[in-house]
Amino acid sequence: MEKEKQCFLKSSHGSQDQIPFKLVEVAQKKMPSFMKKNAAQQALQYKVDVEEVSKKFNVKDVYFEEEGTTGSTIINGNILEPGKVYVVCGTKVSAPILAGYPKCTGIAYDERMQLHQDPKSARNPERPERLREIWQFIRDAGYDDTCLKVDSREATDEEVLLVHTDESLSRVKGLSSLEPSSEGDIYHNNHTSEAALLSAGNLISLMEKVIDGTVDNGFAVIRPPGHHADTNGCSGFCFFNNVAIAARVAQKKHNLKKVVIVDWDVHHGNGTQEIVSKLNLDKDCSILFFSLHRTYSNFYPRTGFVNEISVKDSSGLIVNIPFEDGAYGDGDVLFAFRNIVMPIATEYGPDLVLVSAGFDAVCGDLLGGVNLSPQVYGHLTNMLRCLAGGKLILALEGGYNLRQTAKCVLECLNVLTGKSPSTLPNVINEKKNTHWAPSESHLKMFKEVFSTHASFWDSMKTMQSFFISCEEKMDVSSE
Repeated sequence: MEKEKQCFLKSSHGSQDQIPFKLVEVAQKKMPSFMKKNAAQQALQYKVDVEEVSKKFNVKDVYFEEEGTTGSTIINGNILEPGKVYVVCGTKVSAPILAGYPKCTGIAYDERMQLHQDPKSARNPERPERLREIWQFIRDAGYDDTCLKVDSREATDEEVLLVHTDESLSRVKGLSSLEPSSEGDIYHNNHTSEAALLSAGNLISLMEKVIDGTVDNGFAVIRPPGHHADTNGCSGFCFFNNVAIAARVAQKKHNLKKVVIVDWDVHHGNGTQEIVSKLNLDKDCSILFFSLHRTYSNFYPRTGFVNEISVKDSSGLIVNIPFEDGAYGDGDVLFAFRNIVMPIATEYGPDLVLVSAGFDAVCGDLLGGVNLSPQVYGHLTNMLRCLAGGKLILALEGGYNLRQTAKCVLECLNVLTGKSPSTLPNVINEKKNTHWAPSESHLKMFKEVFSTHASFWDSMKTMQSFFISCEEKMDVSSE
């Protein structure tokens, strides 16, 4: 009796477990009548029962990739070959995804961070109500009970000094004894230094729980934000660079080798870029930094263009994806993640992923002027869960429409705790994945990113060739 046809499936999150699945014959390729019967037999096509796969992997509408191939080679129609190993890589709405639900999600939060406020204006966009509204949404969803709230603490001097200068540390700590002041994009009162140290310290506390396995992933509900703070300066509401400090603590204290930082705030993470570029000059440091942001019309902080690879050569570890107008939408960021962030990050192979999770690109934000949906942030989180064995931590940055920001945080927490991301609004044709398509105004920028990083990353070399091929076909068809 012929042995039962089967293939082997494994998760996309890095597990080596291969689960055998029975294959079912679904079709037979049309073969010329003169071909022998045994040749026709070899042309039989097989697939697995998606419902059976979903029992193991908690997914629907599964896509597969052959093991060892890149993310661009999704198996069409789920037609598989017996004996081969395939990776379960995603769904029609958001690919790729993790197999199974996380054991636990951590949350970092401390009410004392709300004491930091503008002494001149209670309506400053970066105000205490940001945390209050987010926490209320978290409580209403029940995540304050089902997630682990990590112990709050201040960052130590030693931790801050891993990325900031003595002068910067002393300046921020000295704010507690100064008269409250508000100048430009920086304000402070007598609680600012404590809040800044709590913001960095709570992220570190959460990160350490992820590293030691107490929780799988987490969200740090923290302020003041940090991604505009550079080695020796405060700007853009930021005092200490929370994600940069956490990344370096992970390397220095916990011996992690490779860390990815993804910044999806509407403003370029100029402080993080400056710090990471300098840190990467050290032989013992490797941090890969992505920033997706708006650059239109002299937009703050007026940095973050594609050619800003690093201060000096750091092997393409700075990847800027600047949207050159304020009209970028879900399709643009999904395309950027699917074709730039995920391929490069996968090729890099991080031990930890940190996200500068700013939500000021969501529709209705006071400062962003962009129209992303809250739901898209769940899809971005879903993709990042595939990296570093799921060790993923989101840290709040911007987001100044209180209700919309809280909705975005909830979309991310839903995914971190194992739920599927919400359906995206305005999906034109789900079967053709039209919601992944970028706007024409950004095609030139994407092409520039592929070209700039092709010498550093094989995946970008592939994408560059693909775009050139598409352009050549368009030229031929137009003649």
